[in-house]
Amino acid sequence: MVYIDLLLREVITLRARMNRRISEYLVGILMASTILLLPGVVNAQLLDGMGSLSGSIETPSPTSGMQVHALNVDKHIQYVVYAVDGRYRAKNLFPGVYEVRIHKPGFSADMQTVTIDVGQDTSADFSARVEKSAAQNSSEDDVTSVAYDALYPPGPGRDAVEKYCSYCHTQSAPVYDLRLSNYQWSREQWARGLDTLINIGGPRGTFHNARIPGMSDLVAASTLSAHPMGDIEITVTNTISDRDRNLILDYLTENFGPDSNRRALENFDQSEILVDESALAKAMYVQYFVLPNPDIDGSGDRRQVQDPHFDHDGNVWFTDRGTHNRVGKLDPRTGAMRDYLMLDERDLDPHGLLVDEDGDVWWLREFGLTLGRLNPDTGEMLQYSANVNNLILGGAIHTPALDSKQNIWFSVMSGNHLGVWERETEKITLYKPPIQSEAGYGYGITVDSSDKVWFATVQRCELTMFDPKTEIFSTYNALGDPSAGGCIMRRLDEAPDGAIWYGVHSHGKLGKYDPNTGEHDLFDMSIEFGAPYALQVDRLGNVWVGDGRTGIVKFDPRSEAYSYYPYPRKTSFPKIELTRDGAVWFGIRDSGQARVSVLYPDMDKMTTLGAYY
Repeated sequence: MVYIDLLLREVITLRARMNRRISEYLVGILMASTILLLPGVVNAQLLDGMGSLSGSIETPSPTSGMQVHALNVDKHIQYVVYAVDGRYRAKNLFPGVYEVRIHKPGFSADMQTVTIDVGQDTSADFSARVEKSAAQNSSEDDVTSVAYDALYPPGPGRDAVEKYCSYCHTQSAPVYDLRLSNYQWSREQWARGLDTLINIGGPRGTFHNARIPGMSDLVAASTLSAHPMGDIEITVTNTISDRDRNLILDYLTENFGPDSNRRALENFDQSEILVDESALAKAMYVQYFVLPNPDIDGSGDRRQVQDPHFDHDGNVWFTDRGTHNRVGKLDPRTGAMRDYLMLDERDLDPHGLLVDEDGDVWWLREFGLTLGRLNPDTGEMLQYSANVNNLILGGAIHTPALDSKQNIWFSVMSGNHLGVWERETEKITLYKPPIQSEAGYGYGITVDSSDKVWFATVQRCELTMFDPKTEIFSTYNALGDPSAGGCIMRRLDEAPDGAIWYGVHSHGKLGKYDPNTGEHDLFDMSIEFGAPYALQVDRLGNVWVGDGRTGIVKFDPRSEAYSYYPYPRKTSFPKIELTRDGAVWFGIRDSGQARVSVLYPDMDKMTTLGAYY
């Protein structure tokens, strides 16, 4: 009994000591948290050389989905966070002078100018007022949001645009927003753009009475003729007429000419999809503005960024499809950018991009039908013709992907081929998929862990797999039902468990195909007009989606739960790229101001501004 009594006393003493230590630990955490939240006090959780911003927003009535935009006026970097319960915060901002605004349709407040210092938290509080005007103007780009009939006035011209253009280039049916008012072109410029889409393999500025291949309901037959420039030209029957072409040109020039006002399709209230405000309160978008290069760009020249990719040093590379074709490099740790102007730098439309294990940067030039290669150390550029023996019929090449041997596979958008640049020989080989039409429309591509090549056949809505060992193609219907109606899919990725995930762009669904079992699973995105464009699967198996209408979306297949991170501004077709720390990079291309952007889903977990795989 004495032994038991002594043991009980020791247990009581130990419990008392543990409770005291726990209490002291919790008090320490509370004091540290209080200090970190006080304005003007050094925040130990910041990255070196950075500051933070926080504040409150008063509104006439409770609201959700309020954004705060903080623009560094010297570095041209904008940070966007969401206010939750009237409070907001942003971390790891470069020091400097900032213009801070709130943004939510129906509300406005006076802009504030603040200075952010290293290691300090700066406060900016707002009192929002109700904006009576139905048309909302963006404080950044002076774009007015209007109803569909105001953006695209009805009539024969609109009917022709919807018939010939909306199928490929809209965000999602039935709300067609082609973002035409971004361009404000003359009739001559619209003619060049339209004719490029009508015959993507032909020279710009001419009309060949041809449609974009891949439209099986419009293409009845084709005849081939050699092009004087060495390419192949497609002339198809039963396609767009001269009358419809002129209708479209008249309509575009009248409504989206040089003197037109910039407009955008009014969006639904994004607060309706904010299903997890506690998660959104941790998130932060960072946008690096891609400004005109004074050594390259002239008045009216346009920049259009796409396809971010990371090198071993944490830099972000991207293609620029604007007036002057180029490759750009961003150092996210400083905001510094550098341009590499391409050979024959106009009109050949660089698209997909990657960086190989040696650090060389590769890109595909859609209409030039070439693979470009840049040595960043020397600045040397090389080009490889992809149109081997003129086999790519009137087409374009689209997206590259590396296999384990550092060979570069690429999809062919209209031309019905799959291509590979073989590193050992530095030669290109083309393989022909078993698709009846020459209008095979390869798009997104990925190479799985066993070096099998998967690509999306957009307008056939099929997954296509190529086994390089057997040189055999296999196809799988994206909806899991070969008898189902037509659909559009864009991009795909392999999950850690070997499953292939993809987005059914036209149906607002995510798809999963298991090559081992042959099973298909489809998941509704549960949002109005969802349009999944690009996706990637992270190391935990979560599927991240660049949606064509709403924002960045996270899907957890285990719980089948979605988290939505609405875009700070409208964009379309965002190609996303994930870092090993979970940051989501993408380009904003359909905008008056081109931007390379990144979403940090949890700013408290940021360990670096560099981007690494």
